[in-house]
Amino acid sequence: MKYLNERFNIIKCLEENMNNSDRERKEKITEIMNTKMMIHNMGVTVDEFNTIFGKSMFFSVMFSIIDIVYNTYLGFFYTIFYDDESRKIYTLFGTGLWITVITVSIILISVAGEGLANEARKTPVICYVLLSDIPGIPKTDYQRLLKEELLLIAKQANTRKLCISAAGFFEINLGTIGFILASVISNIIVAIQFIPDKEDMKKLVATKNT
Repeated sequence: MKYLNERFNIIKCLEENMNNSDRERKEKITEIMNTKMMIHNMGVTVDEFNTIFGKSMFFSVMFSIIDIVYNTYLGFFYTIFYDDESRKIYTLFGTGLWITVITVSIILISVAGEGLANEARKTPVICYVLLSDIPGIPKTDYQRLLKEELLLIAKQANTRKLCISAAGFFEINLGTIGFILASVISNIIVAIQFIPDKEDMKKLVATKNT
């Protein structure tokens, strides 16, 4: 996010310096070239993060789905088959707390991934806005260099998609929450079908005890 903040500060100052001295113009061109390198470095950092933690992110999401489904099933099971109210309360509290922790973790990771993708999408937009203030045929070397650098940054941002990836299977963003929610609901519906009837369960327990 540090790179993104610097990108905004540098690129937004370019339009204000169109009529400055040659020295200041050279400084701004140098700054925008540094911004291009910063965006490249940020892409490398994101790629390294995905390489190191991509598989962990994938398995974390998969195990989170399994965990939520299992604890929900456990809560249903204890609620139906146990008559001890205190035991029911402790079980529901424990499963509910654990499901809440998992859900909050997923939401935080998804929001972080969405924030990164949104900020990355703003880079070419800013470049094209600034390009609209430069003549189609640049009149000075400064305008020509500025146009070239802005086009290169926009192309770089469009070509290199910055996102948190779960080992290439899917991207970690707000869509991940919907994917997990749909998976959990469908699996819970299937799991509930395997909950035996209460009377049949009592007969089975009585048969085993005898």
